[in-house]
Amino acid sequence: MLLAIDVGNSDITIGLWDGEMWVREWRMPSRTELAEVSYTLKLRDLFLEDSHPMDSVKTIVLSSVVPGLTEKISMPHQLNLSQQ
Repeated sequence: MLLAIDVGNSDITIGLWDGEMWVREWRMPSRTELAEVSYTLKLRDLFLEDSHPMDSVKTIVLSSVVPGLTEKISMPHQLNLSQQ
């Protein structure tokens, strides 16, 4: 699956694409004051709540207009979804 993350000024939109359709979409507020780990934990919680295995994600696409969040969300250890 492809994990798409769109970081906007107000919201972060996250979507899962299975190659044919969007299977899930989530939104969370964009908050630059949160630590990197907060975003990782929230993303893992979203996957767990919907019973989506994180290791099914093979590709991650990140789009952002918020430089402070881009750095936090694009950290390699933050987007390692293979560990649950």
